[in-house]
Amino acid sequence: GINNFRNIIFNNFKLPFNAKNSINKIQLIIDKKNKIKSIRIENTKEENVKNEISRVLNLNEIDRWKSGGYGSEKFEYFIEFNLVINNK
Repeated sequence: GINNFRNIIFNNFKLPFNAKNSINKIQLIIDKKNKIKSIRIENTKEENVKNEISRVLNLNEIDRWKSGGYGSEKFEYFIEFNLVINNK
């Protein structure tokens, strides 16, 4: 579930050296076959931060989802969250 998803990000994300404080908006679409269809990263001004977010979101552990659905009908599932970097 979502708690496992957060733990995977927390345990695998390596803050790039000298990363600036930022709020990085991340959007995922889970397709009907339970795979990540697309990843969109916004508000990220530093390429090294964007690359690290992308690396973590492409880990095999992350790509374990259940698509949305109702009964036997499957739907794509949209997830949006912020990854806040507060590098003190």
